[in-house]
Amino acid sequence: MPDNVNHPAHYTQSGIECIDAIEAACTDKPGPEAALVAPVIKYLWRYKAKGSAESLRKAQWYLNRLADRVETAEESKR
Repeated sequence: MPDNVNHPAHYTQSGIECIDAIEAACTDKPGPEAALVAPVIKYLWRYKAKGSAESLRKAQWYLNRLADRVETAEESKR
């Protein structure tokens, strides 16, 4: 029986769970950036299995917000 709470199939690809990839990708990010990187990865990870275009739009929304945050930080350093 599938375990849709602990190991949903749409969050596992090639034997890798999305949460493990997110944790690895966010390890060196400060809190607010990690909070934006994580859903980008999540929505890209699952877009084929769950709501293709909608998941891509959601990833894009978080990515745009992350880009704005990084751009603002870069401008403040100048």
